[in-house]
Amino acid sequence: MKIRPVIVLALTLTAAAVAAPPPPATPHVVFVVGEGEYRSEWSMPALADLLEREHGFKTTVLVDRRLNGGPGNDIEGLETLEGADLAVFYVRFRQLPQDQLDRIAEFVEGGGAVVGFRTSTHAFDYPEDDPRAERWNDFGADVLGAPWKYHYGHDSRTAVTTARSTDETVLSGVPEDFGVRSWTYHVRDDFPPDDATVLALGRPIGPDDEAGDDETVNPLAWTWIRPDGGRTFTTTMGHPRDFSQPGFRQLVVNGIHWALEMPAPEDGVGSFPRFKERTGEPWQDMDYGPFLSAAIEVDSENIASKGIAIPLNDDGSTAALFDTAELRWAAGWQGDFVELRGIVYDGPHGTWPRIAGDPDWTNPAGPGIEAEIGGRFDDPRAVPFGPLPKDLGRFEGLVAGEDGVVLRYTVGDATVLERLTADDRDDLLVWSREIEVADVAAPFDLSIFGIDAGVTLDAGENPRWSLEPKEGRRVAVVKNDDEVIAAIGWVGSGPLMSESRGAEKPAVIGGANLQPDRLTTRIMPPLEEAGDGRFRLLFASLDEDRLPDFLDRVDTAERGGDLQSVWNTGSPSRWTETLAREGELDVRFGEPDDSVEIIRLGPGGATLSNAGEPGSTPKLFGMDGIELDAKSAPIDEAIMVFEDRSDPPPAPIAGWNFDEDPSPMMQNVVEGAGDLRLDGVTWRRGVRGRSLDFDGTARAVWTEAEAIDPAMTPFTISAWIHTTKDGTIAARTSLDGDWAPDGATFFVRDGRLAWDIGWVGAIEGETVVADGKWHHVAVTSNPEGGEVTLWVDGVVDAEGVLAPEGPTPDHVLSVGFTNDDFPAESRFSGYLDGLRIHRGVLDRAAIRAVAAESGEPFVNARSLEFDLPATCEIVDDLVVTVVRPGDSPDGIEGVVRTWNGPRSRLANFIAELEGAAAARASPFQIDRVSWPRDNPWDSWMRFGDFDFLEDGNAAAISTWNGDVWRVDGLDADLDRLEWRRIASGLSQPLGLATRGEEILVVGRDQITRLVDLDGDRETDRYEAFNVDAMNSPHFHEPASGLQVGPDGSLYYIKAARHAKLPLHPRHGTLIRIEADGSDSEIVASGFRAPNGIAVDPDGIAWGSDQEGHWMPANRINRIEPGSFHGNNWSGSRLGLEPLDSYEPPLLWIHPTVDRSPAAQLRVPDGVWGELAGRLLGVSYGTGEVYLILEDEVDGEHQGAFVPLPITLPTGLMRGRFHPTDGSLYVAGLFGWSSDQTDPGGFYRIRRSETPLAIPTRVHAVEDGLEIDFSRTVTTKASALADAFDLEGWNYRWSSDYGSPQLDVRTGEPGITTFDVESVTRSADGRTLRLRIPGMTPAMQMHLDWRLQFEGIGAQSSFIHFTVHRLAGDAGS
Repeated sequence: MKIRPVIVLALTLTAAAVAAPPPPATPHVVFVVGEGEYRSEWSMPALADLLEREHGFKTTVLVDRRLNGGPGNDIEGLETLEGADLAVFYVRFRQLPQDQLDRIAEFVEGGGAVVGFRTSTHAFDYPEDDPRAERWNDFGADVLGAPWKYHYGHDSRTAVTTARSTDETVLSGVPEDFGVRSWTYHVRDDFPPDDATVLALGRPIGPDDEAGDDETVNPLAWTWIRPDGGRTFTTTMGHPRDFSQPGFRQLVVNGIHWALEMPAPEDGVGSFPRFKERTGEPWQDMDYGPFLSAAIEVDSENIASKGIAIPLNDDGSTAALFDTAELRWAAGWQGDFVELRGIVYDGPHGTWPRIAGDPDWTNPAGPGIEAEIGGRFDDPRAVPFGPLPKDLGRFEGLVAGEDGVVLRYTVGDATVLERLTADDRDDLLVWSREIEVADVAAPFDLSIFGIDAGVTLDAGENPRWSLEPKEGRRVAVVKNDDEVIAAIGWVGSGPLMSESRGAEKPAVIGGANLQPDRLTTRIMPPLEEAGDGRFRLLFASLDEDRLPDFLDRVDTAERGGDLQSVWNTGSPSRWTETLAREGELDVRFGEPDDSVEIIRLGPGGATLSNAGEPGSTPKLFGMDGIELDAKSAPIDEAIMVFEDRSDPPPAPIAGWNFDEDPSPMMQNVVEGAGDLRLDGVTWRRGVRGRSLDFDGTARAVWTEAEAIDPAMTPFTISAWIHTTKDGTIAARTSLDGDWAPDGATFFVRDGRLAWDIGWVGAIEGETVVADGKWHHVAVTSNPEGGEVTLWVDGVVDAEGVLAPEGPTPDHVLSVGFTNDDFPAESRFSGYLDGLRIHRGVLDRAAIRAVAAESGEPFVNARSLEFDLPATCEIVDDLVVTVVRPGDSPDGIEGVVRTWNGPRSRLANFIAELEGAAAARASPFQIDRVSWPRDNPWDSWMRFGDFDFLEDGNAAAISTWNGDVWRVDGLDADLDRLEWRRIASGLSQPLGLATRGEEILVVGRDQITRLVDLDGDRETDRYEAFNVDAMNSPHFHEPASGLQVGPDGSLYYIKAARHAKLPLHPRHGTLIRIEADGSDSEIVASGFRAPNGIAVDPDGIAWGSDQEGHWMPANRINRIEPGSFHGNNWSGSRLGLEPLDSYEPPLLWIHPTVDRSPAAQLRVPDGVWGELAGRLLGVSYGTGEVYLILEDEVDGEHQGAFVPLPITLPTGLMRGRFHPTDGSLYVAGLFGWSSDQTDPGGFYRIRRSETPLAIPTRVHAVEDGLEIDFSRTVTTKASALADAFDLEGWNYRWSSDYGSPQLDVRTGEPGITTFDVESVTRSADGRTLRLRIPGMTPAMQMHLDWRLQFEGIGAQSSFIHFTVHRLAGDAGS
């Protein structure tokens, strides 16, 4: 910023004439934050918290509503600078409005004290032709003392050396040398100013630990008294990891005190608080409790498939990982605890969590125990994803005690209790394994940590150190090429093997147990019978200089604690808060996704003309969603729809439909060449035909992208996308390198479109596109003027000016991925269809034409609402509405609702318009069991399953991210709900069942019994009820739907691996567990992606499955023991050839009817009237509850899907009927593709007195259908045949994803239409017999119906059903 000379002069005179004011007693520091690269939205509030807590400051933190720079930046509250003593800037590339700039200018030009972090050297970035550019783009040079030039690479770090000859006050307490994660910024040679005081210099350290030469050394921090008299402290450090360095924190706090003319604090600055900024990313914000269960990766060769990550200090920066399948400590590390990746966390499909740090030690994959003398820890399992054999060892559970997590497992007949802790002080981290053993009748070994070849163990032979055993303590030194690298101490150990042992206690033997790949310790039994004892193992990575310190730790350490007492007494109360909520009765959903406008007319009425897009075709649709044949209709019976005409779109230079057979190269629609290379991409049903399915790890590459260099060529990129996550749509970037200057990416950030030019800026849209619905998106760019436009569903979403500074001839077009170091989410998770690239900037009409050609046309829909009679009529290209005169002299008021979007979503808009009126007269009433969305632990309330407690007065309910909550107050009024968190840290618990007051939860790793020992309702002990589960790290294999069978046994269902071959025999299987948890067995197989089960009193199980590979459509399965349900990539086919037949489902469901069916449940006898005893289904994909009709013809089971007027705003997972009042409770979540996107929900559904008219029986016969209805049909006999429309098709069962619809008669792609020749009615009017010539079995049939019912009136709906066999067939 250029300081005006007159201001400088005035400030200089003032400074000369008046003594500096004393520092304020309570300084007020205002933080001005806005950048998207270095998590300043987290670090600056944490720094503010430190200043308030440790130094008595007053602070205000102001954060830009858009973290990334560009048009639309807005930092509200800058008026607080008027009373501030210091402004701290951590901003980057801002384009703030003028009034906010004026606030900053007034503060700075008034001599205000300033602190600047890192990117603030390039704080503002206005286009060159903007009048603000000259002044504000130089903010770094004019106010902070240096502009930004470049840096030395994201994969480098910085070695810091303080300049001791300069300002000892500011450097008080700061070490002479320390390291930070920030990569070094290059500061121009003529900066900082000559009168600035440089405090620290930095040298870049590359990823290979190679230090830069002297030319790379740059100033990192300085103080400067500006020409306006104000004080500035600037540092180009500020990566979020830098704040964990005490030296950096000391420098920052000292600099702040210097800027305020206050002495540096004498007693240090205090630790950076355990501050958890609510990032808006719920998986990051959540407190997961004292442990976290998941499949967790240490490295590619060391994955704990049943991992428990345990934080060993308050912030999780020291942690360890235990594999409950292998009874092995997989690793211990320091860093950021666990990187939460994958579908249950940040959403991508192809990843899973991994440790966030470099391991201090690891154990090799495989068993962590060995019961055979001389054994080598060989793995006895056929596949490595399940538990060890029972006679070798099994996990039994854990207690999260006050002093750490205690694990319990067996080794042979012995029981082992363990607690791992870490003692990190005086720069020496010592790991400690407390071990208590009981019933030791035979020796066994425990693996301590892995070692490399050539490592040796010295237990006292080297005279350089004394390792004499004393007082039950032994020490061994680990060496590599005679260099000390670690040490181990045994406290409470017994004598050596060559010495006599006691008769009562076992012994832990140390000092000589070196194996080729690990160091071990041996537990020896007493000489007589079995015994128990307590020990402690200490170990540390160290060099010879720190060995004496380690020996001191061993000498002062006590042997292991009384872990059995911890197991018996349980955990301390952690979640004592009871969160009160009040339920809501008879709630309504479905506000239209539209634009609402109030219109006012004179009392004499009016004629209104409505037009759509130029050249669009007007139509009228009834409130049933069906286009009307009539050209006019009353406005309360129709809406007007304008559909884009199918004008030919401009020719693209490249495009892909993805509809051909799966192949690694996709065919270009321009010349048919296979030129889009796929990497890890699979297929999914698209807008039209197939789409590409990106799982968060995949991408596609078009290597011909030189045709659209953003610096030289005007272009348009468009595609249909379906996602719920941020990520790249398409990018022009380096193939395998880093995100580079002038790279260009079209992506989703914060759920909205964005366009970014590397190191130049970004433009962001307004419309949420990450909503689980198909959207057509586009970006146009013209390098000549830099104009960029973002488009959503054929409408402009954002405009701006942004252009590269130079060409990028070696870049490619990458689809679904930018670069690993791209500062936003780089990888796409979702579906992509109809990708097109055009040379030139397309206008609105052309983009809408491209959308129609590549997917489907857009429509514009409008509804008019008046209290007076009015009609609408199509007249040429218009819809004319005539509103009749009213009685009020004040005129007529009405409402017009407008919606724009793809044609396939028109029905949703119409249904939403009708939703409120329909809800008032619904046969079902819905109550919200209000849940604590906001809670002290930021628990992400996405519900997986639930069951009732205390005769239905309470329920236990699990969340997908690992919690279990208890809710009390499930009475008629729901007005005194009390929620209490009772468990945490479980592995995706999507199944929960109660037996009395016993709570059992199934996750990916095991069935856990939650045990409350002290009556406070909080879980004290997580008992491993059954650990037979197998679990690979693959994202797609949850275990779900825990149910109690008729004999007390338990059932759950396990998914397969999506698009991959099985790795273990339990992939895609139904599992039965003995009532006492002692054993389990596979009941049935062949499932792909089941979600929940039901078990009838006769033992028949029910389950859904999802369209995909070997699954041509969704299905409802009737499951008998030994049955195979179609997926040849399930565990029963492990290592075998595919089967050529399968058990047909009760019912196929096309994805357009239910994109993702979840669990089934049986209506109890005596409730819900005509639905008593019938099977219901709940839908994750649509949030609906529906009726499943069952029919049997000659032993062949077949069924029908009948919709019910029940729709919830979240994806439903489970339902259970209340044990006493007969109401249905449902719970669900939103975590992958669904039409319903509320994060979670818990609801009650009650049957009202309103009659329900639905089909209750569908029976296929030789010449048609017999259909029973719940109410008397009163439609005129002459109109009955026209009241039905029937279609049918088959599917192709193959390893392809899904199937096309196949004509029943020809087998070719297409749909068969059946004529309903006549309909006869039974005497009671409730059974209709449809005569259908050519009636034939079909995998899928769909019958639309429109009928009148006694006491109800007109109703319309459909039956979606499967016919395996016709009654009366020859051979039936």
